[in-house]
Amino acid sequence: IQCEECTDSTNRVLKELAKNGAKEGQAVLANEQTNGRGRLGRYFFSPKDRGIYMSVLLRPDDKAYEMAPLTAWVAVAVANAIEAVSGVRPGVKWVNDLILNGKKICGILTEMYLKGDSIDHVIVGVGVNVNTKSFPTDLVDKATSLFMECGKHLNKDDLIVEIVDAFMIEYERFLRKG
Repeated sequence: IQCEECTDSTNRVLKELAKNGAKEGQAVLANEQTNGRGRLGRYFFSPKDRGIYMSVLLRPDDKAYEMAPLTAWVAVAVANAIEAVSGVRPGVKWVNDLILNGKKICGILTEMYLKGDSIDHVIVGVGVNVNTKSFPTDLVDKATSLFMECGKHLNKDDLIVEIVDAFMIEYERFLRKG
Protein backbone atom coordinates (compact mmCIF):
# COMPACT_ATOMS: atom_id res chain seq x y z
CA ILE A 1 0.00 0.00 0.00
CA GLN A 2 1.34 3.37 -1.00
CA CYS A 3 0.04 6.06 1.36
CA GLU A 4 -0.25 9.68 0.31
CA GLU A 5 -1.11 12.57 2.60
CA CYS A 6 -2.66 14.45 -0.32
CA THR A 7 -2.97 13.67 -4.02
CA ASP A 8 -5.17 14.76 -6.87
CA SER A 9 -6.62 11.27 -7.43
CA THR A 10 -5.65 7.83 -6.14
CA ASN A 11 -6.83 6.31 -9.44
CA ARG A 12 -4.46 8.59 -11.38
CA VAL A 13 -1.50 7.74 -9.12
CA LEU A 14 -2.21 4.04 -9.45
CA LYS A 15 -2.57 4.35 -13.22
CA GLU A 16 1.04 5.62 -13.35
CA LEU A 17 2.23 2.81 -11.09
CA ALA A 18 0.43 0.27 -13.31
CA LYS A 19 2.15 1.66 -16.41
CA ASN A 20 5.47 1.09 -14.63
CA GLY A 21 4.68 -2.57 -13.90
CA ALA A 22 3.03 -2.52 -10.48
CA LYS A 23 1.66 -5.92 -9.54
CA GLU A 24 -1.92 -6.93 -8.83
CA GLY A 25 -2.95 -5.90 -5.34
CA GLN A 26 -0.97 -2.66 -5.34
CA ALA A 27 -3.05 -0.06 -3.55
CA VAL A 28 -2.90 3.70 -3.14
CA LEU A 29 -4.50 5.32 -0.12
CA ALA A 30 -4.79 9.09 0.41
CA ASN A 31 -5.84 11.18 3.39
CA GLU A 32 -7.14 13.83 0.98
CA GLN A 33 -7.80 14.18 -2.76
CA THR A 34 -7.86 17.51 -4.54
CA ASN A 35 -9.44 16.15 -7.72
CA GLY A 36 -11.27 12.98 -6.73
CA ARG A 37 -13.33 11.65 -9.63
CA GLY A 38 -16.51 9.71 -10.02
CA ARG A 39 -18.40 8.20 -12.91
CA LEU A 40 -18.78 10.40 -16.01
CA GLY A 41 -15.97 12.66 -14.79
CA ARG A 42 -17.97 13.93 -11.82
CA TYR A 43 -16.14 15.41 -8.84
CA PHE A 44 -15.89 13.34 -5.62
CA PHE A 45 -15.65 15.50 -2.48
CA SER A 46 -12.57 14.21 -0.59
CA PRO A 47 -11.80 16.39 2.44
CA LYS A 48 -8.71 15.87 4.58
CA ASP A 49 -9.01 13.43 7.50
CA ARG A 50 -12.70 12.72 6.83
CA GLY A 51 -12.94 9.80 4.42
CA ILE A 52 -11.36 6.79 2.81
CA TYR A 53 -9.93 7.43 -0.65
CA MET A 54 -8.26 4.35 -2.06
CA SER A 55 -7.57 2.55 -5.30
CA VAL A 56 -6.57 -1.06 -5.94
CA LEU A 57 -4.86 -2.50 -9.01
CA LEU A 58 -6.15 -5.73 -10.55
CA ARG A 59 -4.62 -7.71 -13.39
CA PRO A 60 -7.28 -10.32 -14.20
CA ASP A 61 -6.96 -12.85 -17.01
CA ASP A 62 -10.60 -12.41 -18.02
CA LYS A 63 -11.79 -10.90 -21.25
CA ALA A 64 -13.14 -7.35 -21.08
CA TYR A 65 -16.78 -8.42 -21.56
CA GLU A 66 -16.49 -10.72 -18.53
CA MET A 67 -15.50 -7.83 -16.25
CA ALA A 68 -18.83 -5.96 -16.40
CA PRO A 69 -20.13 -7.28 -13.03
CA LEU A 70 -16.91 -6.39 -11.15
CA THR A 71 -18.19 -3.06 -9.81
CA ALA A 72 -21.26 -4.75 -8.34
CA TRP A 73 -19.03 -7.26 -6.53
CA VAL A 74 -16.95 -4.36 -5.15
CA ALA A 75 -20.15 -2.64 -3.98
CA VAL A 76 -21.14 -5.77 -2.05
CA ALA A 77 -17.69 -5.95 -0.45
CA VAL A 78 -17.75 -2.30 0.65
CA ALA A 79 -21.33 -2.59 1.93
CA ASN A 80 -20.30 -5.65 3.97
CA ALA A 81 -17.33 -3.76 5.42
CA ILE A 82 -19.40 -0.70 6.30
CA GLU A 83 -21.97 -2.86 8.03
CA ALA A 84 -19.29 -4.75 9.98
CA VAL A 85 -17.74 -1.54 11.33
CA SER A 86 -20.75 0.77 11.70
CA GLY A 87 -23.71 -1.55 12.16
CA VAL A 88 -25.63 0.11 9.30
CA ARG A 89 -26.18 -1.53 5.92
CA PRO A 90 -26.01 0.77 2.89
CA GLY A 91 -27.97 0.04 -0.26
CA VAL A 92 -26.47 -0.16 -3.73
CA LYS A 93 -27.51 2.33 -6.41
CA TRP A 94 -26.39 2.11 -10.05
CA VAL A 95 -23.84 -0.48 -8.82
CA ASN A 96 -21.24 2.21 -8.26
CA ASP A 97 -22.85 4.16 -5.41
CA LEU A 98 -23.72 3.09 -1.88
CA ILE A 99 -26.51 5.00 -0.21
CA LEU A 100 -27.97 5.48 3.25
CA ASN A 101 -31.30 7.21 3.79
CA GLY A 102 -31.40 8.17 0.11
CA LYS A 103 -28.00 9.89 0.11
CA LYS A 104 -24.63 8.81 -1.26
CA ILE A 105 -22.15 7.51 1.27
CA CYS A 106 -19.67 5.83 -1.09
CA GLY A 107 -18.65 6.02 -4.72
CA ILE A 108 -16.86 3.34 -6.73
CA LEU A 109 -14.98 4.11 -9.92
CA THR A 110 -13.79 1.14 -11.98
CA GLU A 111 -11.46 1.88 -14.89
CA MET A 112 -10.33 -0.81 -17.32
CA TYR A 113 -7.25 -0.47 -19.51
CA LEU A 114 -6.81 -2.72 -22.53
CA LYS A 115 -3.90 -3.98 -24.58
CA GLY A 116 -5.42 -4.97 -27.88
CA ASP A 117 -8.50 -6.99 -27.06
CA SER A 118 -7.31 -8.23 -23.68
CA ILE A 119 -7.18 -6.55 -20.30
CA ASP A 120 -3.89 -5.04 -19.20
CA HIS A 121 -5.22 -3.89 -15.83
CA VAL A 122 -8.23 -2.64 -13.91
CA ILE A 123 -8.19 0.09 -11.28
CA VAL A 124 -10.95 0.12 -8.69
CA GLY A 125 -11.28 3.37 -6.76
CA VAL A 126 -13.38 3.58 -3.62
CA GLY A 127 -14.32 6.75 -1.78
CA VAL A 128 -16.24 6.48 1.50
CA ASN A 129 -17.62 9.44 3.44
CA VAL A 130 -16.65 8.34 6.93
CA ASN A 131 -16.36 11.24 9.38
CA THR A 132 -17.46 14.13 7.19
CA LYS A 133 -19.55 16.54 9.27
CA SER A 134 -20.76 18.81 6.47
CA PHE A 135 -20.83 18.99 2.68
CA PRO A 136 -20.68 21.82 0.16
CA THR A 137 -24.06 23.38 -0.62
CA ASP A 138 -24.42 21.52 -3.93
CA LEU A 139 -24.00 18.15 -2.16
CA VAL A 140 -26.05 18.67 1.02
CA ASP A 141 -29.14 16.99 -0.45
CA LYS A 142 -27.15 14.25 -2.21
CA ALA A 143 -24.38 13.10 0.16
CA THR A 144 -24.06 11.87 3.72
CA SER A 145 -21.41 10.25 5.91
CA LEU A 146 -21.25 7.42 8.39
CA PHE A 147 -20.72 10.02 11.12
CA MET A 148 -23.89 11.85 10.12
CA GLU A 149 -25.91 8.63 9.93
CA CYS A 150 -24.53 6.86 13.01
CA GLY A 151 -23.94 9.90 15.21
CA LYS A 152 -20.43 8.82 16.15
CA HIS A 153 -16.86 9.09 14.93
CA LEU A 154 -15.63 5.87 13.30
CA ASN A 155 -12.06 4.65 13.06
CA LYS A 156 -11.04 4.92 9.39
CA ASP A 157 -8.25 2.37 9.80
CA ASP A 158 -10.68 -0.27 11.05
CA LEU A 159 -12.91 0.37 8.05
CA ILE A 160 -9.96 0.25 5.62
CA VAL A 161 -8.97 -3.18 6.97
CA GLU A 162 -12.57 -4.41 6.65
CA ILE A 163 -12.87 -3.06 3.09
CA VAL A 164 -9.63 -4.71 1.98
CA ASP A 165 -10.56 -8.03 3.61
CA ALA A 166 -14.11 -7.99 2.17
CA PHE A 167 -12.79 -6.90 -1.23
CA MET A 168 -10.35 -9.81 -1.40
CA ILE A 169 -13.10 -12.29 -0.46
CA GLU A 170 -15.49 -10.92 -3.10
CA TYR A 171 -12.76 -10.63 -5.75
CA GLU A 172 -11.84 -14.29 -5.28
CA ARG A 173 -15.53 -15.20 -5.63
CA PHE A 174 -15.80 -13.02 -8.71
CA LEU A 175 -12.81 -14.76 -10.32
CA ARG A 176 -14.46 -18.12 -9.61
CA LYS A 177 -17.75 -16.66 -10.96
CA GLY A 178 -19.66 -17.92 -7.99
